[in-house]
Amino acid sequence: MTKPEMHKTNLRPRVHSEYARLARSTVFGATFLAILFVGGCTTQAEVDVPLPPEILPQRAVNLVERKIAGQVFWTTQGRETIRLSGAQILVYDAARLASARDTILRYEREQFDAISQTYPGRPSTMMRARIKIRDRVDLSWASLGNPIAAALTDADGRFELQAKLPEKIGIYCEADRKIFDENERHRWAVTEQEAIEPGRIILSNVNMLHR
Repeated sequence: MTKPEMHKTNLRPRVHSEYARLARSTVFGATFLAILFVGGCTTQAEVDVPLPPEILPQRAVNLVERKIAGQVFWTTQGRETIRLSGAQILVYDAARLASARDTILRYEREQFDAISQTYPGRPSTMMRARIKIRDRVDLSWASLGNPIAAALTDADGRFELQAKLPEKIGIYCEADRKIFDENERHRWAVTEQEAIEPGRIILSNVNMLHR
């Protein structure tokens, strides 16, 4: 056997072993991805969140000419005061808004408790369920429909409104604030009695619906 032939013969086992190793890696990788895909699809299918209760429609109420004024702001953990400018202040009948708020909050609380018991030890599934719950909660708030009256806050978060309003009013307001890659949502749904200070309505950390 010549030296070149010996060199060529010695290469064959090494090349074959490299091909075998590559084939095993490819099969293992494909199998692993298939398991992840099937497992992910199964987990997605297992997330089951019931629809929230229907929000009752606005009932007829007596309206009187009124003037209301107030301000929307909140204070961060770093003691920075954020004044909410350009936000919509939506006015509803107090009883209807309070009823809708209690219904939505009860649904949200019950569903969060339910997924904790249904998906223990499965944080990714619980996270998807939480997102789904919050999406449905957002839709519930949107189903409040047209307000009786509305106003916009100014640069300092202040608002004034004079219109025909119910004798007892409820105020709804929401705002999104982006912090780095996360989106904070702040929401208020309060009756006038829950937000009143001398001469004005205040929406702040005290009566904010935390998410």
